[in-house]
Amino acid sequence: MSLNSNDKKVAVSGTAESNERDLSIHEGDTTAASIWYGTGYAISYTGPVGALICFLIIGIDVYFVMQSLGEMSTLFPIQGAFVEHAGRFVDPALAFAIGWNYWYLWVTNLAGDYNSISLIMGLWTDKLPTYGWILIAWAFFQCTSLLGVVVYGEMEFWLASWKLLCVLVGFLVAILINTGAIGGDYIGFRFWKTPGPFVNGINGFGQTFVLAAVYYCGTEMLALTAAESKNPKKDLPRAIRQTFNRILIIFIGLVFFAGLIVPSNNDQLLNGSSKSGKSPWTIALVKAGWPGAGNLINVVMITAQLSSVNSCIYVASRTLVSLASTGRAPKFFAKTTANGVPVNAIVFSNFLGLLSLLNYTAGPGKIFGYLVAISGAATFIAWGFIGVTHIRMRNAWILQGHTLEELPYQALWYPYGVYFVIFLNFFLVFISGYSVFIGGFHAVDFVFDYIVIAIFIGLYVFWKVYKKTEWVTLEKMDLTSGRKLYMENGPVEVETAVEERKVFCSNRTPQPESPSPHFSAELPNLPFLLVKIPRKELNTQQLCGSRPPNDCRLRLPKTTQTSISRPGPEHETSQASTHRTHGYHKMDTSITRTTHIEIYTTDSPKAPRPLPPKRTKYVIFDIIGTLLSYDIFYTAVNSRIGSRLKAKGIHPLGFANAWMESADRENTFLQISGRHVPFPKVFQPLFYRTLMFQGISKPRDLFTDKDAAVLVDAYKRLRAREGVKECFEILKRGGFEVWALTSGDRERVKGYIIDNKIELDLEKVIFCEGLGVRKPHPIVYQHCLQKLMGKGKGDGDVWFAAAHMWDSAAAKRNGFKAAWCSVWEKEPVPEVFGQVDVIGESLVDMARKIVAAQS
Repeated sequence: MSLNSNDKKVAVSGTAESNERDLSIHEGDTTAASIWYGTGYAISYTGPVGALICFLIIGIDVYFVMQSLGEMSTLFPIQGAFVEHAGRFVDPALAFAIGWNYWYLWVTNLAGDYNSISLIMGLWTDKLPTYGWILIAWAFFQCTSLLGVVVYGEMEFWLASWKLLCVLVGFLVAILINTGAIGGDYIGFRFWKTPGPFVNGINGFGQTFVLAAVYYCGTEMLALTAAESKNPKKDLPRAIRQTFNRILIIFIGLVFFAGLIVPSNNDQLLNGSSKSGKSPWTIALVKAGWPGAGNLINVVMITAQLSSVNSCIYVASRTLVSLASTGRAPKFFAKTTANGVPVNAIVFSNFLGLLSLLNYTAGPGKIFGYLVAISGAATFIAWGFIGVTHIRMRNAWILQGHTLEELPYQALWYPYGVYFVIFLNFFLVFISGYSVFIGGFHAVDFVFDYIVIAIFIGLYVFWKVYKKTEWVTLEKMDLTSGRKLYMENGPVEVETAVEERKVFCSNRTPQPESPSPHFSAELPNLPFLLVKIPRKELNTQQLCGSRPPNDCRLRLPKTTQTSISRPGPEHETSQASTHRTHGYHKMDTSITRTTHIEIYTTDSPKAPRPLPPKRTKYVIFDIIGTLLSYDIFYTAVNSRIGSRLKAKGIHPLGFANAWMESADRENTFLQISGRHVPFPKVFQPLFYRTLMFQGISKPRDLFTDKDAAVLVDAYKRLRAREGVKECFEILKRGGFEVWALTSGDRERVKGYIIDNKIELDLEKVIFCEGLGVRKPHPIVYQHCLQKLMGKGKGDGDVWFAAAHMWDSAAAKRNGFKAAWCSVWEKEPVPEVFGQVDVIGESLVDMARKIVAAQS
């Protein structure tokens, strides 16, 4: 879940120090005290082998759940993880239901932990009623939980470390008991034969599956902190793999050894009628001749319980804060203290932990079973919908034209692993309460076994009706916001990728007035400059050309942000050798530290000389097809009529392009004849004619006007190409003004710009509508040149940039410098259109080459 802003630096550890600390905390979170006697509960219901199989199957289930989370969270490491993914990829109402489901999952875990405290303390004394221990624990944790996330992180780290140590010691003790080193009686696999490997049939399996889910629950919390990682692609898969492996070893190990040291029919094991429940280790050590062993195991369990309750309150309260901050819960719960402590959410969540007081009448053993049923069902629902969300995301990813190679992390054995997750979890939700129908109907048990399903459906329907949410279609699914691109040097968000930068200098080799540890360069009309470039372990080359110092940029990896400032504290730097290369200087540097770039003159470090006026330069972009991609239109064609086209041997992409080209041609012919018609009015009527030219003799028998309208509507919702923002930033930093020229109708193009949040001033968009002609008529390009160069804007160069070669070539013939990028047409065909000045492989590459060519 998304944490409060004051907590963001401390995802779970409180200090955000190392992955190892986070890993140990997550492992500790899932290793509650109840595992010490819960393994006995599993063995008594299913037998030693049956319990082992249940925990193995749920372990495999969790493995594939984490694979799905790994793929989604490395690509979209957003606050809220799988809850927000559900809203984006399926339905906002589903995010509402899953968010509340995850909250009451942890509230029931909290109630279960309070119940466990009464069970543990009941082994020491029965003079205090069970509710007394619960109220004492509740008051203690109500106070500690209000101390803040840092206290939580430190407490949790040390308590989790202690729990993991106890588990390892527990393994060793079980081995010594089984082999006879403690107690003198060799056991081996005796209890697997008598009373047997399995007990209670399918009913026992149902109970143990739910119990295993409760214990594995919490593993998915790693995905909730993905947004806090500097490099989710590197950190998250490794953390998932390590955490899963360690937790699997812990749970499988504890269940395996418990089945080796205690028979499943031992009446001291926890079951539905127990007033208290002993750990298999306590039972085995007492039988081996150590009557005081129960006290030692109780100490281990009660300290483990401190950690578990601590974690439950933290996750439940922060989940409630997230629900409130996203409008899915009353804003009251989002309020925090000055230290960032969500008091209201903590008090409310902890208050509901008092559900454990029901054990006073029903008994701790019975309440343990009820709470396990609720928490287990909620866990199955959460995991099942993680699988559904993953399937939806992957389908949209492919449908919108992306490739698997673009995914920073691919889920293993997709889609079979995801289908396994979906089937198993939803199946277990419905069969977990199977026992209520055996030997007569048990109404109370039925309610506790299936109430979670009813609540979840009610939450979904309520939010869908209240907010009138819509099911997210694959075509409209947002696969851009919050997405990470992983460059060689680390990740950047799609919207904020930073281009490579350059340090420019003049063509004269500077001569330092005195020895200096900094490399230097001289700029026009300025005295000798010292340029400090502190960057840790950076080996790069700077290609130099004339630039005033406020345009000075360091060529850095794509993920690096730099700043230029006045002199500050000294930083360690390195020598740079300078030599001539084709009229420019190439400076090879090896930098050793990092903070910022400093530029200053030797004679006046705080007051650089005035700069000469800069020439105005322009780049005019084509919009439709260049700044905007046709992908959403292609996707709509494939989704809406793709199967019908393929049945006729027609590729959907081929038809889509033929339809657009046909409309473009007819629109141009109309213009030549002296009639200007907006493109949409030409486009839709040509739908059936294009189908006929594709070889379908009677297209109206297979397709409808509704098909055409839906596809034209998709064309009206074109999305910005990847790299538009970065392209504009490169050009602006290179001293260019960015304009645009379009043959599209004014309202539609304005909608494109606004909807895609393209940073383009609408006053700098030139429309052909008012000219009476459209591109590629020479009048259009000549009008643009006059508009930019004829109003006293300077004598700079004007570039025209497009993804259509005919457009770039026409601009060049009419006085522009021309650039073309291959994002759409791929082949420039210069023998037909002629040569242009710059050819780029992408918008970003084209922008860099324009800046370089102009320099």
